[in-house]
Amino acid sequence: MLSNHAPKRLGLKDPIFHTSKYPKPSISQKPFKARVLIHHKTLSNHGNPKTHMKFHSGYPFFQDSRLHCISNRVSSQPNKTPYRKDDSKCEGELLSGSELSESDEEIEKEFGLWRGMDARLLTCKLRDQGSWDRVWRVFGWMKRQKDYVPNVVHYQVVLRSLGLACRWDELRLCWIEMGKDGVVPTNYVYSMLVDVCGRAGFVREALWWIKEMRSRGKFPNEVVMGTVVGVLKKAGEFDAADRFYKDWCVGKADLEGIDLDGLGETRSRAQKDSVRLKSFLSAEILKMGASNGSLNVAVNSNRKGYVRRLQLSATYDALIDLYGKADRLSDAVNAFSELLASGLAVDVISFNTMIHTFGSHGHLPEAVSLFFKMIGRGIYPDIRTYDILILLYGEAGNVDAALRFFRDIREVGLFPSVGTYRAVLHVLCRRQMVQEADDVIRDMRESGVPVDRHFLPVVMAMYASDELRGQAAKVLRMSNLNCRFSSKLYARIINIYAEKGLWAEAEAVFFRKQDSGEEKKDVMEYNVMIKAYGVAELYDKAFSLFKEMRNAGTWPDQCTYNSLIQMFSGVDLVDRGKELLAEMQGLGLIPNSSTFAGVIASYVRLGRLSDAVDVFRDMERAAVEPNEAAYGSLINGYAAAGRLDDALYYYRLMEDKGLSANQIVLTSLIKAYRFSNTNDLQGAKRIYERLVEMEGEPDKPASSCMLNLYAKLGMIEDAEMMYNTMKEKERLDKFTYPVMITLYKNMGKLDKAVSVADDMKGSLCHPSERVKDSADLFDQFSLNGAIDIYAKLGKMLK
Repeated sequence: MLSNHAPKRLGLKDPIFHTSKYPKPSISQKPFKARVLIHHKTLSNHGNPKTHMKFHSGYPFFQDSRLHCISNRVSSQPNKTPYRKDDSKCEGELLSGSELSESDEEIEKEFGLWRGMDARLLTCKLRDQGSWDRVWRVFGWMKRQKDYVPNVVHYQVVLRSLGLACRWDELRLCWIEMGKDGVVPTNYVYSMLVDVCGRAGFVREALWWIKEMRSRGKFPNEVVMGTVVGVLKKAGEFDAADRFYKDWCVGKADLEGIDLDGLGETRSRAQKDSVRLKSFLSAEILKMGASNGSLNVAVNSNRKGYVRRLQLSATYDALIDLYGKADRLSDAVNAFSELLASGLAVDVISFNTMIHTFGSHGHLPEAVSLFFKMIGRGIYPDIRTYDILILLYGEAGNVDAALRFFRDIREVGLFPSVGTYRAVLHVLCRRQMVQEADDVIRDMRESGVPVDRHFLPVVMAMYASDELRGQAAKVLRMSNLNCRFSSKLYARIINIYAEKGLWAEAEAVFFRKQDSGEEKKDVMEYNVMIKAYGVAELYDKAFSLFKEMRNAGTWPDQCTYNSLIQMFSGVDLVDRGKELLAEMQGLGLIPNSSTFAGVIASYVRLGRLSDAVDVFRDMERAAVEPNEAAYGSLINGYAAAGRLDDALYYYRLMEDKGLSANQIVLTSLIKAYRFSNTNDLQGAKRIYERLVEMEGEPDKPASSCMLNLYAKLGMIEDAEMMYNTMKEKERLDKFTYPVMITLYKNMGKLDKAVSVADDMKGSLCHPSERVKDSADLFDQFSLNGAIDIYAKLGKMLK
């Protein structure tokens, strides 16, 4: 429900999406200079490096010097917020020691000329300081001036800077100082506080600001509501975002029905920061609630049947994106239809959002139809529109259409962006379209766009083959001239070579000549190089590199040990793997269940069951839950040894832990029944019935074991039934014929024995059962019994 005045629901087959009504763009048409919605800080419009367009990934708080005025449309889509040129430091990054030691005298000397400036100019100066420390110091200087009048926008600038830098203690002090100065926070202040908490991953604390706001008797405006929806959307809390929006529409914003404690986080958080921030907000809510008498303040517009109408196109964009990510396509279409009927300005960002929503849900024809409808309304696509369509067609497998849109970009007066090149290379490299990708890379170089860290892994993956290894090395070498790569990026490149089995190429990247300023190799880089050696079965090289790590100042981590132990266990170098396992545990690192299971399986293959059991007990002492592979290896080992009781013990233990036995485990149990001396037919039948109930059918070894068990117990009818079933399903092999021949011979049924021998003769002509010579033939098929049968009947085996 968007409003009581919503038009009819816009269906996917509605006539507004028919392409025939609208003209395609031509070269003569002048492109609309819209803001560009891409995931980059700035973008050159029409190739002019002097004209940069900037935007924020939410609602603009400081777009210009006017107070509380939203002058530009913004999008809810980008995940990263571009900053001013002076604000190039990363969020949360502190200044150097020399910058931190800046004295108040230096501030006075530099900014003394600011005295007498009006509030708007001071806002601009304060906003342009960049780092949180500079903003904090300059704001302190401003407040010490005799003629300074506290201003809510100045506090807004400072609070935002501290929030983006995750300086929560300073933010708390600033908030308290704001109250002492008698400055009342506005809706835009609360919107900003919700936004910075959401960016830091403090989703619950972001909503606590709404509680604090309501405790003051304030009701969030549309900007605040849209920011809350954006924070919840980014955290993946789609239902909570929709609930908050719908409550806001009917005049409620008390977070009823939203489980704050159950909200997810967008990234790992510092627990102590979360506790301090939440405690501070709780105190503020209690304080304001006591002064106002109640937290649930009525809203004047909360009349029965009243529904708030949206006044900002950006809010509609946020809702469309929300419903698209929540897989609620009909709601997204309904929101877009209301936007078109609302009378609000609809720009390229709104169409881009809906085009992407249609395409990502498999409705590519509707997405393209909307593209032409946008042009028909006089709104011309920007570079982001083309990026979206290139990706959508690429994911749909229509590479020709994706390339056609790529070629059309310059024809309509636009220039490819970094995102455009990334999109088209993603499509081409995944499909190994080498020639087309070469053309795009050449176009990038001519346009001055280097193959940097964003493009390199996908390009290297395309070139990393036996035929194109030289080209891969060339691209890497040329890319390295443009920028310095991180160790993690080198690790991704080495991993590409490792998965292709190109250990020499991976080694060349790993042992590259490092510049003096290059960071040392990360443990991830060592891990993927060890993986490359393992794939190439160069185990000594892998172990040698492991021993050299510490000398280079890089310590192995859990992944290093797990990889090596599993590598050595897989080739039955289990004693070396066991030593590494003990060393790993001695360092306080916990092996994963697959590592323990690999060692256990290796011991079982070597027939060292007691050692396998010791490792299993070590696994339990380390509080690592054994997985199906660990139990299955022990069950199979005891089954091969004919130790049914031990096999059943681990089978029952496995079931008690809530793990379901798979086909391999159940087949091993039947094998245990066959080789044991208990002759427990009923137990074997119960296991075989479980196999029959599983998806698929019992495999050849399980059926063969049951046949052997029936023959062993002289149960000729059951054996015949099993034999005929295996014959119908073509599961007979060189081991089943001798079983039936021997059974019939012992039971005196020589005619049937001859029939089986005839079947066996026919199978000798089957390609899968051919043997090298007659010696192998008699050894593998145990035909002595069959010859004896023919001799007794006076027949000759030919």
